[in-house]
Amino acid sequence: MKKWLQKYYVGILHFTILLLISAIVTMGIQLSNYATNIPKKKNVIGVTKKINRQPKPIAWRCPQSKKQLQKQYIDKTITIYSTKYGVRPALIKAMITVESNYNPKAVSKTGDMGLMQINRCHKLKHPFDVNENVEFGTKMVASLLKQNKGNVRKTLYCDNTGTTNVRRNKIPRSTKKYADKIIALQ
Repeated sequence: MKKWLQKYYVGILHFTILLLISAIVTMGIQLSNYATNIPKKKNVIGVTKKINRQPKPIAWRCPQSKKQLQKQYIDKTITIYSTKYGVRPALIKAMITVESNYNPKAVSKTGDMGLMQINRCHKLKHPFDVNENVEFGTKMVASLLKQNKGNVRKTLYCDNTGTTNVRRNKIPRSTKKYADKIIALQ
């Protein structure tokens, strides 16, 4: 089995376990509210009275929603691939925030897909898969950073409008705004 596929399955397994734990905790809270089998104790006179042994409600609730768990999973994935390709995780997180707002199923008007808005021309097998999308996007950013000698702004221009337009100095305002947003978020 390929290493990336194994990491993918392990990641999904961790995510599923966290969801199951939060569901079990939530169900436990709901069931404890409906406890009806309270034992009764006979008094000396023969009158029965209830013993107050109701379970105390659990104060701790799972504070994380599905969206928070998903964001944590995506952040871990970003950390893994950014260290693998030598890119700062803050840059990748800022790009994902601006491009898809952490929505793995995002599709732009131009047809770019996933967290890092990968274009259809790259022909990813599963563009909405978090691991595949983040790995490909991070790899692409790493190569652009290398090509632009570490210049982040120029790399963002190339990512958004294309390397040819940057060489010809034809950078649209929308691309400059895009780069400014990402640099501000880092």
